[in-house]
Amino acid sequence: AAVWGHDGADLYDHDENIDFDILQVKSRLNREWRIRETGTVGTVTVSFDVSNLLGPSGVGTNDEAQIVMLVDADGDFSSGAQMVTQSFVVADDGYVNFQIDFADGTYFTLASGEQYALPITLLSFEALPKDDYIQLKWSTTTEEDNSYFRLEKLVNDMDFEPIGYVDGAGNSTQLNEYSFVDAEPSLGYNYYRLVDVDFGGNENTSEVIMVNFESKELVPKPYPNPVRVGESFSLDVPQNTSIENIQLVSMNGQSLRFEKVEEWNKLIISSSELRQGVYLFSFTINGQRYQSKLMVVN
Repeated sequence: AAVWGHDGADLYDHDENIDFDILQVKSRLNREWRIRETGTVGTVTVSFDVSNLLGPSGVGTNDEAQIVMLVDADGDFSSGAQMVTQSFVVADDGYVNFQIDFADGTYFTLASGEQYALPITLLSFEALPKDDYIQLKWSTTTEEDNSYFRLEKLVNDMDFEPIGYVDGAGNSTQLNEYSFVDAEPSLGYNYYRLVDVDFGGNENTSEVIMVNFESKELVPKPYPNPVRVGESFSLDVPQNTSIENIQLVSMNGQSLRFEKVEEWNKLIISSSELRQGVYLFSFTINGQRYQSKLMVVN
């Protein structure tokens, strides 16, 4: 008798699924199966319904003729895996069929000569806080028709905006390492994501990564500076941090009334009493007193 079952893994995991021989195939399912046998079973037929699998252009767009089975003794498909072609093909019927004489304990999965949804295999993506900037680093193990990367940063609690672009390797089957510097990080938590764009303009987005930036070198400063009469200015602050003893004072020592609005990682200040000139803006964060000159123009 023969029974088999899978490991319960997700079908797709493009960021982690890198253990296949790129000289054999260009992509594979993340899920693996294992067979156990008692006695002599011989050749069996294994059929898969692939009609609902993700393909290069969405669900159900796989070229069924390019789907193969990978068979391996230890479940590491990066080298030494046996590639089994389909025993018979019925064009576009949504099924692939394989006939094979398994050995007891063998692992198997499905693979394809097509590249799936991502034009890259992303090995890592990380954000590293430095003294006064954040370094973003990522690496790929394969790239196919990959034109460039776009780095995006969360600017409020829901919107990402581009902060930079880095050229991709085009087509590559070797390790490629990339780096980008965010020279204007916000105090507190910063959120980033990586978008890779192929030569056809198709985009795929990574998971969001987070880093806490608490630079001792970066002094919080109001912006824009100068600010126009009648407009508000802002101050980036760490999350879950209270700002105390806020003062807005003219150069002759007169305190101005102002209104403040606290948003995600930001304090917004507005005052109807601001006129053209120079003012002192001061505040306290975590017991540290800060002061900056604020220029107001018409």
